Amino acid sequence: MIYLIDDKKIRQERDYNWTDDRFERFKSLIKAIYTLDEVQEKATDIFQEGNVILYHESFLDTTNIANEASDRRSRLDNFSKNTDGYLVLFSGSKTTRDLDGNVANLPVSVLYSNLETFIRKVEGGDINLKFLLFGENPLITKELDDKIDSALLSTINEQAPKVDNANFFMEAAERNIIDPLIGCVLQTIFSDTDQEFTEKINEWLNEKIYDNIFIPLCFGNTLSDYNGLRLACHIRCSPSKNQTTRIFIYGVVGADYLLHNDYFNILKTKNTSLISFSKKAIGEAALKPHEHFSKEELPVELAKLKLDVPQDYYDNHAIANEWGIYQMARNANINIKDIVGFEIKKLNSLYFKWLIAKNNLYEPIPEEQKKQQREYLVKIAGPKILGKIELPKTKR
Repeated sequence: MIYLIDDKKIRQERDYNWTDDRFERFKSLIKAIYTLDEVQEKATDIFQEGNVILYHESFLDTTNIANEASDRRSRLDNFSKNTDGYLVLFSGSKTTRDLDGNVANLPVSVLYSNLETFIRKVEGGDINLKFLLFGENPLITKELDDKIDSALLSTINEQAPKVDNANFFMEAAERNIIDPLIGCVLQTIFSDTDQEFTEKINEWLNEKIYDNIFIPLCFGNTLSDYNGLRLACHIRCSPSKNQTTRIFIYGVVGADYLLHNDYFNILKTKNTSLISFSKKAIGEAALKPHEHFSKEELPVELAKLKLDVPQDYYDNHAIANEWGIYQMARNANINIKDIVGFEIKKLNSLYFKWLIAKNNLYEPIPEEQKKQQREYLVKIAGPKILGKIELPKTKR
């Protein structure tokens, strides 16, 4: 039996079309659970050998029973380690997929997109978490592995290209092109998190201006996440000296593999291209004539991205509230770090960066605007008591 533990019932129906009727069609295979009481009542059934537990990581973690939810999470961990069951952890804050034995981690959108495929495979007797991670093509990672191995073999006999301009070359932590470009600055990207991307952009791309940046298409826990697209989005949305530098994403597949990726549209923006996984393609790209790209053009180019609100927000109102706080602080010339209760780490998320960059809010407030703000501050009177309303007394 599959047990889906997620308290966001409205999101299930609204965003992913997993309605009561749809669950009813598969009632012999999956049961949806929305409250901690339900988890406690059905604990004996849920934690049985051979079951599949799909668990939303933020399940009730903001309620006054968060400690109980945490205890339940510990039991889930024990279940995955000490039984032949399967544990799948999902959340809106996850951006990549990974599978380690009988434990999987994946974004909430991937889980609900592939859930019916997974259920039907279970119905046929095939309990394979890869169908939940990758849908109908669970062998995509093996396919990409083979393509990269083949491409690497081809590069061994290629001469390292030499160009006179300034190039920054990123490589994956494993299986890299030897001497991809003579004279380039070479760095290895190890992680695939938004936090890591932010840190590396700040560290690597703020010292000097480069003519070209090269990024691997496939790296991180799951090759078919095509994290190079997301990294390119981060570079364009981060205020660095190389925010508009030309980007080449080198990979072993064409655009037809990438069409359904959330970050595909970065390839539609100016000075961002997909090239082949070879020294020849890298050298030719580095020598291409440059097309002027100014920061003034960024808002128009970034509007081509179509990024959805992260699923760790309950709804659009939640992100609107935080976005409003950020804008109010900026307009008031207040450092957002001084706002009590605002989670600064959210500013490292790609969605927040994108909102800021496409609205041109990284640019400082003009001095004239600051002057007007100071003038209005003097003119605006404080609150006044215009009258009082006597409320009737009530008995307790």
